[in-house]
Amino acid sequence: MISLYVALLFSGMIVHGFVPDDLRLSTIVLIPKGKNKNPTESSNYRCIALGSLLGKVFDLLLLDRYSDLLVTSELQFGFKARRSTNMCTMVLKETISYYTAHRSSVYCTMSDATKASDRVKYTKIFRVLMERRLPPVVLRILLFMYFHSSQQC
Repeated sequence: MISLYVALLFSGMIVHGFVPDDLRLSTIVLIPKGKNKNPTESSNYRCIALGSLLGKVFDLLLLDRYSDLLVTSELQFGFKARRSTNMCTMVLKETISYYTAHRSSVYCTMSDATKASDRVKYTKIFRVLMERRLPPVVLRILLFMYFHSSQQC
């Protein structure tokens, strides 16, 4: 019986482009980056947001339903199923080993993506989602979430 009410809630959210506060609110949890770091400096923590169970179910349903429109590059390693940044590091190490074993020069450029999420151009993300034909009702939910986000870490 509860599944009927959850389905009605999710349908109403999509139809009206509105997400109730209880589904949008999250608890920010700070996680230390390392044991030997100074615990009094905020830069030595990363944060995660713990959302509601219903919010997570709604996210998973949208991701499952529209996964074909949300495909990213095969070269992306972080935040993807069955991938990790460790795989990327391994590819880099193997590439360096190959070229050094063949007595070739190896040049590598690194970039620090610290606070990269603060520099995201959300208008470009929404434009790409529109070009991929993500349904307007889903875009409206995402826009609502973006414009009504209460806190950032």
